[in-house]
Amino acid sequence: MKSQMLRHPCAAFGLVMLVGIASACSSTSKSSTKASASLATSVRADPNGFGGYEMPGHVTEISAGWKVPTISATSPNGDASTWVGVDNQSRAFIQLGTLENKIGFGFGVNTSTEDVYDAFWSDTSLDFHPHSLGRVTAGDQVYAEMVQTARGWVLHFRDPARRLSVVLPTSYGAGAKFTRSEWLQEDPVPHALAPYVDSPYPSMSTVSLGGLTVNQKPPRLTYSNAKALASANGVFLVPTRFAQDMFMMEPADPIEVQYLEDVEPINAGSNEFYDAVQGIVSGLTAQDAAALWISALSTCATQLLSQPWPTTTRGDVSRLATSTTKVAADLRTWESAASSKRAKLLKQAHDDQATSSKLADAIRSEIGLPPPG
Repeated sequence: MKSQMLRHPCAAFGLVMLVGIASACSSTSKSSTKASASLATSVRADPNGFGGYEMPGHVTEISAGWKVPTISATSPNGDASTWVGVDNQSRAFIQLGTLENKIGFGFGVNTSTEDVYDAFWSDTSLDFHPHSLGRVTAGDQVYAEMVQTARGWVLHFRDPARRLSVVLPTSYGAGAKFTRSEWLQEDPVPHALAPYVDSPYPSMSTVSLGGLTVNQKPPRLTYSNAKALASANGVFLVPTRFAQDMFMMEPADPIEVQYLEDVEPINAGSNEFYDAVQGIVSGLTAQDAAALWISALSTCATQLLSQPWPTTTRGDVSRLATSTTKVAADLRTWESAASSKRAKLLKQAHDDQATSSKLADAIRSEIGLPPPG
């Protein structure tokens, strides 16, 4: 199996800010670190390499079935995964599903590729690295179910076409309460040192997840539970509305793509800045990360104003561009401020981000996108 790292889909539970792809910042001074770190955690967003549905609530069983998507012959090399999972606010997490990877070999004229499809599972104790349960084939109908027992989660995976049937008892999660159910497609990261640098996403057939259950019953999912997948190489997938216990992941339409492309750099900028100021897996200084994020905010504001939008959306887009510019200005002030003043300036940025978040929610609704994850 190709070495890769899947991610916990919510690195921190909190408010999602700024064009639906939040921002976060904190002070590194001793006098304001505590207040700043607390605020930063409250506004940090999920990575956006996930698409599908999530549902809050106590969960002891989750399942779904799907046909393993087929990677296109013309697809670039890339990694994808389709899975069910559960987690909680303590970062306990376990998942079960399929990997869909296009792998390149060799150099120059001697290159070749291989499409690799695997059943896998992972959890937090495995550092999110996938562990193979056996090979599957594109187009196979597969079924994944996880059941929590007193001894931990028991994983059930079936691929009737390949006569693959796995029942894997684990000790993971014994005694823990899990509070979120997930039915997702993911654009994994290549390694832990770059948690916000996604792998390229392969071109694949549309995925339909059906027969969803949670606690042995069909879940009650609304579009507020949905989230769109945005990849670094320009693949944008949007879940259909949940109906008859199933949904599909479909390519975004041109206006949805335009919006998601505009805000994509903000996600990377905000999370890299947050990691830099917190000293978490980042090669950037806080000042360098702030400069990159400010640039992303400014570019986004310019793009929003220069593009065509539906008549019903233009007003909110204009207001969002103004609000985004204001957040960039807040960060410039934070950048040059004395350490003793950074906590107060961070609070100002937080308040301006809240305005951006409301405008972003309105725009997403107007153009048919689900809320930010």
